[in-house]
Amino acid sequence: MDGYETARRIRRDFPPESQPRIVAVTAAVLEGDSERCFEAGMDDYIEKPIRLEDLARALRDAAAGRPQPAIAAPAGGKPAASKSSLADIDSAPFLDRMTYREMRDRMEEDADEILSLFLEGSPQRLEEIAEGERLGMTDRVIEAAHALKSTSAVIGALRLSRICAIIEEDLRSGRKLEDIALLSRGAQAAFEGAVAEIKAGPG
Repeated sequence: MDGYETARRIRRDFPPESQPRIVAVTAAVLEGDSERCFEAGMDDYIEKPIRLEDLARALRDAAAGRPQPAIAAPAGGKPAASKSSLADIDSAPFLDRMTYREMRDRMEEDADEILSLFLEGSPQRLEEIAEGERLGMTDRVIEAAHALKSTSAVIGALRLSRICAIIEEDLRSGRKLEDIALLSRGAQAAFEGAVAEIKAGPG
């Protein structure tokens, strides 16, 4: 059960007087992610990597009891569909250096550990995606892509994060594993590109 379904069940099952304020914290790398959060019943939305000013704004809004933003909907009342595409990938750098520097500055002595988790854990997630494809295990691919999407966004590996977001979104919307084969190969290349830029040092 992911965060969207958790929010839906809370809104469905909790009485009005016990409803909490729900703030999503996620790797928001595709157009439409915020709308999905609000449609699920969440009240607010913070993108990874978390910035202190965004967290402070969310806390101020919670204290003030401000409602969630309105979501524009097309005729018929249905929410607008996500517009993710390969263009999202092409526009993303292997490594966003500003995000990377902010992560190192913010996390200080923990930054090296976070980087190690990315460098050592990503190959395992990529293998889980590849193995899931081979064995026809859609849920396993979704889980691995979701995890890799988030860790990549934290350090600024935005191309990898966007590819994983599209893999996850496509499979959740009903596309078949064979449809994401090109994307999974692109994820491996994006990881290698991010690693190369990290090793190259400050740019």
